[in-house]
Amino acid sequence: MYLKGFFMMTLLYVSLLWAFTTDFFHQYSWMSTTVQYGPMVLAWAIIIVLAIFEALNKEDEKKKADKDGETKGKRMGIFAMMFLWGTVIALNFLVGEPSMNLLNVYSPEFWFFLILLPLLTLFNYKRKTDGMA
Repeated sequence: MYLKGFFMMTLLYVSLLWAFTTDFFHQYSWMSTTVQYGPMVLAWAIIIVLAIFEALNKEDEKKKADKDGETKGKRMGIFAMMFLWGTVIALNFLVGEPSMNLLNVYSPEFWFFLILLPLLTLFNYKRKTDGMA
């Protein structure tokens, strides 16, 4: 189970990194929507096919969650997010402004949607009523 989740997250992460990176090269003639978003569409198609196969081969018995795998997954997600931030910031300074305002470090959309919201999702807030019937 952990290996399948790792494969899907890596596939999505690489396709997102590709889309973000190619957004900085919008002025070149080889750049098109297919080049930019094609890998992401392919990643989603593979994930949908995997989900269909899993639904067909679903087992009745429950599998208990692996806590170590969950911790590794969170750590991998944090490092992947930090690498994505570093890449986008470096491309802003080395290549120039992207075509999307979301990836421009000088716009508030970048700091809110790409930095602040993902950081807030990392925190697991527990309320006093959690776990009570």
